Amino acid sequence: MKKRILCVVLCLTMVGLMAVGCQSTKAPEGKGVIALSLSQTDTFLATLRDAVEAAAKTAGYEFQVNDANKDQQKQITDIQQYAADPAVKAIIICPSQATAAKEMIDAAGGKPVVFVNRQPDEADLTIGKAVFAGSDEVVAGETQGHWLARHFADKADKTINVGLLLGEPGHPGTLGRTAGFQNVLTAEGYTVNILNGGGQGEYGNWDRKAGQDLTSQILLNNPNVDCIVANNDDMALGAVEAILAAGKTTAEIPVVGVDATDVGLASLKDGGLSMTVFQDAKGQGDESVRCAIAILNGESVPKLNYVPFIEVSQDSDEAGLLK
Repeated sequence: MKKRILCVVLCLTMVGLMAVGCQSTKAPEGKGVIALSLSQTDTFLATLRDAVEAAAKTAGYEFQVNDANKDQQKQITDIQQYAADPAVKAIIICPSQATAAKEMIDAAGGKPVVFVNRQPDEADLTIGKAVFAGSDEVVAGETQGHWLARHFADKADKTINVGLLLGEPGHPGTLGRTAGFQNVLTAEGYTVNILNGGGQGEYGNWDRKAGQDLTSQILLNNPNVDCIVANNDDMALGAVEAILAAGKTTAEIPVVGVDATDVGLASLKDGGLSMTVFQDAKGQGDESVRCAIAILNGESVPKLNYVPFIEVSQDSDEAGLLK
């Protein structure tokens, strides 16, 4: 009898231990996945990607990312795969082509979409369903323009001869930044004379070596160049190299860029780059996740959710990046 009782007690104990063991190993049910579709991965977008991942995980979501390597059709396919995965709750997209926004929204199959960094046409967006989180590219160009207006304040003829280095054709950053600096200078009473590309500037596709080569030609063909305006820091740094190689300095021919990359800031500190505009990759990543979660929570998120651009120069460092 005692043996039977002991056996029962041992069996019950084992069952209890097994039940405890199952409870301790069972993972709590998560909120799902916030997925990121990148057009490509460069220095800036790698920082943005890391920010999205950190913000998603902090909010209790898992994270997935796909890099389309500049292939628009691959990006559409990536988004369709996210749409088919029930674990994916929202899709953040840095589009290869902002003009393909509507196709990407359709590919998302009704899931919340947040475009980040590259702004689509506002008409393609929908409040609380498909929105944009990033920075207003026109403001980046306007920030360059304000610096140039101050720099050339004492120029007697009010004509500024500009070597213009453009990013990619049709890219929102190329279009917005290029329009922005000219708008400000024109409003300040300057005449903007673009020296290269038949008065339209030339495409360097964000590349440092291309910026150097284009600037070398600008200097060769235009001894009266007043400044180089670049749509990003990499091309601007190439321009600095070309100016130094030509036996001149950026005190004579200032160079302005956008992004405030680490190498750009180092050049600015050393007297190379004249000014840049801080584009907050982490801020854009954080804002995109905030918008995605707000949509999931049923909030009426505006179409456009902007992260500020900030001037960085020797006389203006509001972001504290030169310390």
